[in-house]
Amino acid sequence: MTQSLDPRLLVRALTAPTRKALERAVARTVEQRRLDVEVEDLLICLLEQADSDVAELLRRSPVDTTALRGAVEAALQLRPTGSTRPTFAGALMQALGDARLAGQRLGGSSFAAPTS
Repeated sequence: MTQSLDPRLLVRALTAPTRKALERAVARTVEQRRLDVEVEDLLICLLEQADSDVAELLRRSPVDTTALRGAVEAALQLRPTGSTRPTFAGALMQALGDARLAGQRLGGSSFAAPTS
């Protein structure tokens, strides 16, 4: 498990394409008036990026991306609505923190190299 991390630090550590996907996820959440930006929101936006690590992994797998996207969209429709100022869900921050640590260990590209 990841320690509690400042969301600003996690966002700054993302590569430009991943940060853009997160920004689109926030915009989607605002448009849909949902309370939180969820992991699923980011996943949908990463699926839209042909050059993302997620898209590359899925191309190499037997996963039906159309079915995956449909299932994720359906799950998001069940989330509470009524906000114009969503927050980052705890699960999203946890996933970003965990991904950052894993990426550092494995040399992944979704996070930029640490700066001093």
